[in-house]
Amino acid sequence: MASPPTAWRQGLRTYHRGHFGHGVGQSVFSEQWPFIAADSDVVIETGMVLAFEIPLYIDGLASFNLEDQFLIMPDGPKPMNRLPRRLERIG
Repeated sequence: MASPPTAWRQGLRTYHRGHFGHGVGQSVFSEQWPFIAADSDVVIETGMVLAFEIPLYIDGLASFNLEDQFLIMPDGPKPMNRLPRRLERIG
């Protein structure tokens, strides 16, 4: 049997996710194929734009979804934003 997800081991027992990425480009308000998941057989190809996400849902309280998009280039993925990737202290 596989070990429990890291989120579960950290106390977030209600965390479940079927996929961690999806295609971008044909719809503004919904996720679209291809869906990237551990059991996916999708072949990632040059020219695709994919969003990879880290969602967190807290039952009865709130949700948060951090999503980053990449253009798949012949030499690897290219980030589609220029924001810094660091933690910020507020307050």
